[in-house]
Amino acid sequence: MKSSRRRMIVVISILIVTITVISAANVYQQGPGSGHASFSVQATVNGSSPVAASNNTQNISISREFASTVTAVANASSALNKYLFLPNIGANISMVNGHVSPLYTGAPAPMGIGDFGIVNGTGQNYNTSSFEGTLTVNNLSDFYLLNDGPHSISVQLNAILRNVTIEGSANYSFWTQNVMTYSTRTHNLTFEDNVWNFSSPTSVIEQGTILNSTGKVVEYPGVHIALGPNFTVSTPFSVKLYLNSTNNGTANNIVFFNYSLTGNINGKQNTTSGTFDRVTFNSAGGEPSTYRAKPANFSVSGTTPAPNGLLYDAEFMIGGPGGGSTTSIYNMSANMTLQYKNSTGYRNVPSAYDFGTDTGETSVGISEYYSTSNIVHLNAGPSLLYGFWNTTSGNGMVSVKSGKSVYSGTLSPSNGFVFISMGNNFSSTTAEWAPTAPDGSFSFKLPAGNYSAMAMMSNHNPFQVKLKQASANPLTLTPNYATGIYTPIFADGNSQLHNISYSGSGTAASPYVLFGGNESSAINPLFTEMNDFTFPVFGGLMISNVSNHTIIQPPSFRVSYPVSDLTQLTAAGLPEVNYLSMLVYGSSNMTIENSSYISGWFSSYLSGFPVANIVMWNSTNMNITGNYFASQGSSLLIYNDNNTDSNNTINGNYFTIDATVTNALDQYFLNSNSPVGLQVYSSNNTIYNNFFSGTVPAVSPGGRGNNIYNGGTVSYIDKWNISQTPGINIIGGQNISGNYWMNYNDGSGQPHNDSGLIAHGSDQSPLHYPNSVTFKPSGLNPGTSYLVEFQANFLTQKDVPTILFGGAIVSGDSAFSLPNGSYQYYAEAAGLYTTVTGNFAINGKNTSAPLRFVSTETYEIVFNPIGLSGGSYWNITISGSTISPVTAYSAPGVGLIFFGAPNGTYNYTVLAYGYTLLSPNGTVNVSGSDKEVNLSFTPDEYSVSITEKGLPANTAWSVTLGGKQYNTSSNTLTIPGLTPGTYNYTVNGVAGYVASPGGEFTLGFNNSYIGVTFTTTLSPILLAGYAILGVIAGGVVSAFIVYSRMRRK
Repeated sequence: MKSSRRRMIVVISILIVTITVISAANVYQQGPGSGHASFSVQATVNGSSPVAASNNTQNISISREFASTVTAVANASSALNKYLFLPNIGANISMVNGHVSPLYTGAPAPMGIGDFGIVNGTGQNYNTSSFEGTLTVNNLSDFYLLNDGPHSISVQLNAILRNVTIEGSANYSFWTQNVMTYSTRTHNLTFEDNVWNFSSPTSVIEQGTILNSTGKVVEYPGVHIALGPNFTVSTPFSVKLYLNSTNNGTANNIVFFNYSLTGNINGKQNTTSGTFDRVTFNSAGGEPSTYRAKPANFSVSGTTPAPNGLLYDAEFMIGGPGGGSTTSIYNMSANMTLQYKNSTGYRNVPSAYDFGTDTGETSVGISEYYSTSNIVHLNAGPSLLYGFWNTTSGNGMVSVKSGKSVYSGTLSPSNGFVFISMGNNFSSTTAEWAPTAPDGSFSFKLPAGNYSAMAMMSNHNPFQVKLKQASANPLTLTPNYATGIYTPIFADGNSQLHNISYSGSGTAASPYVLFGGNESSAINPLFTEMNDFTFPVFGGLMISNVSNHTIIQPPSFRVSYPVSDLTQLTAAGLPEVNYLSMLVYGSSNMTIENSSYISGWFSSYLSGFPVANIVMWNSTNMNITGNYFASQGSSLLIYNDNNTDSNNTINGNYFTIDATVTNALDQYFLNSNSPVGLQVYSSNNTIYNNFFSGTVPAVSPGGRGNNIYNGGTVSYIDKWNISQTPGINIIGGQNISGNYWMNYNDGSGQPHNDSGLIAHGSDQSPLHYPNSVTFKPSGLNPGTSYLVEFQANFLTQKDVPTILFGGAIVSGDSAFSLPNGSYQYYAEAAGLYTTVTGNFAINGKNTSAPLRFVSTETYEIVFNPIGLSGGSYWNITISGSTISPVTAYSAPGVGLIFFGAPNGTYNYTVLAYGYTLLSPNGTVNVSGSDKEVNLSFTPDEYSVSITEKGLPANTAWSVTLGGKQYNTSSNTLTIPGLTPGTYNYTVNGVAGYVASPGGEFTLGFNNSYIGVTFTTTLSPILLAGYAILGVIAGGVVSAFIVYSRMRRK
């Protein structure tokens, strides 16, 4: 924008009101007059621009800001969020009889030891400079496929450092996490830490809070993350985690993250220990050099929640490997302690529960009891929540005594499911899943008490029983196909496949035909468990480590969530009905075929995790064929090591969008988290003869950071078509080769790589319908690209409503071959243009759809006045087809700039008082750039008439004005051609007469008149008298002139 001249800035806001027409028969159009604009004017000269305790139950709300911010932090980087260990965003906090209450009421929960400051029903508080968590693991087996570490867990020592000083203010609370992650598959053990700001409602740390850190810092917004050493450690091993706080003789508060590890470390029996991070807070910032911060201590409070609504607690727990995830334990033998430091050394926490509270990572399949020395023992079993030492029963929480009872038995078939609840009668509201061994045996070590069990398996009658300690507990399920599919279908190893099969022997000639087809109304609600970040505990199909040949025509695995979950679902904007995923791990030779509906939603909390309706992980020789996918987020995901010859085949499937995803066209199209069809993180797969529709039909990335397991560099190479083979293809054509893509621009004639989402390889032979729609854009600058998207409602062969969706980013005319049907479309261009929507139909012939874009980019129209004097006012009226007329007034002698003018032709009329514009009415055409118009003004001319008095008739006399003499013998002398301004004049003498003196006059925007007097020459006395009279007369003349000016104004 130019600003070298003196101008008035006149801001013109062009408000375009787009009229959108959506109907079944008419296509949306735009033309002249479809919008209206108005000016608003702003003038600028010289180019410048313008909590107390109570005696009853009191609910405490965690702020919505806290939950939304933690979620935003978790989603900030899908590549790094595995290093995050999130606070619990779904905590149900309340004060009961003057003390806080535990935040979890059922599994999945962070199983381990938690101290909430509640001692025998009374809230108590204490501070300490150090916590120690000790864990000894004898054996461990875990598995959970929907996080990026299927065999990984986290062990967290968490506590809140209170009264931390930041820049001289000692009122901050920071949640500190000393974390060990461990993979039971690779035996890799790693230390890391997180620090969160619990004194803020959002829990995020602001810049400048931490002065320095000695760990390997992972830069992440709002959270301090540092990585420590990693080791290869096999079981058994022991680990101690420490949180230590000290000022260490400095001006700043400091927290140390320490560890000690004993076991077979890197192939040698050893003990190693150290500090992997020392975090120094900016306590003395802005303070004198002699300043020393007060010591900060870890705090446990049973009477006061933390400022963000969570608890001042201490917890030593086992959960998922980060990001709010969960994990499932299938076998475990371990023990742990949680101790704090007092003046004499470390001692057990004053009271304990078998779970933590503040963390969001969770686990299931861990049962716990404690010994008289307050050592907590962890084994495979139901994750029932209860209080340990120095706790009381009440408010839905049971307190248990030290010691254990052993409940042993055998589940048959071995791949059924067992749920355990406390009491003589089974209660589905408090029951938790209990893992059994692959042979069906179990030995649950539980606190003394009464327990009941329910065993379930699809196509078998469920079985309930009160468990006995002294004798075996056979849980034998009777086949009954009338019960249908009401539990997940589970097999770990070939030996369990026949238990879930209708027929077959597992060979290529006689594959197992797995349960499916006879689905009951819904899966049992016990299998709807999920944690607060909506990680589900169960899949619908859970197959691992099998190689026998199998076939399944899967049911939908529909679940309806119980009333107890509705609050959580409503808060997250999620429906109360879902479909469990099909999860296949480490397996081969399996076919999933001919499902009429595969779908299911995933919440945004799972962003960055490998989730899909079907997940195939480390699996080969799989065949996915003849299925209808209706994506609500992610349909099919394949993962294998980059160098594995996967040899999976994906063919004959429909990838569509579930009709429940959107209720309005515009809401769907602009959804940045559009549903995905197929994700391929694997090589040597063959994908052909599929119907791909959707916003993101297929993805197969490559390059650095795209290995979803370890973040490494990958280059996945797959086949996206086969050689042309005779046969009826998926869209009814005569040959089978590639896939049909609704987002393929037929006019390109190029192989299709889904707009680059397939990094390596492409479909060399995309399928085409015989008819197409051609989109014809207009109103765009040459070469401008645009996004066009279209959709149609579609019923599957089973009358399931789905959405067909296509489109691409293109330029110029674009054509898409489509099945017959009625479509809605949407288009938006790069740059500043209106969006376009409309309708078209394919009905046995080609059609076209006009895309009439209108530029919304605006420009300046600069009017520069030339020839005006410094005090001259002027104005301009401007109008056009898209704006209402507006008049703007300038300050004296300055220009006008009209902002916000879209392309078009504008008419203007100019008026300047006392000046003439050669062309006062004009036009200016704006076409893609600013416009500058010079206005050349010429001043209007006026005259001054000087009338004499006192000379005889026909006497010659003269006046000098502006250096020029004007003569006359008339009594009035008129001088024309004068422009407004101030002039000096002189009345020249006449023989025998004395003229009144000359003077000065100002000529405005009209003619002017002056009177002068001549007197005869007399004696000095008379001359003096006449002189006096002349002065008087001059005053009268002057008064007359003034009066004349006033009268003419």
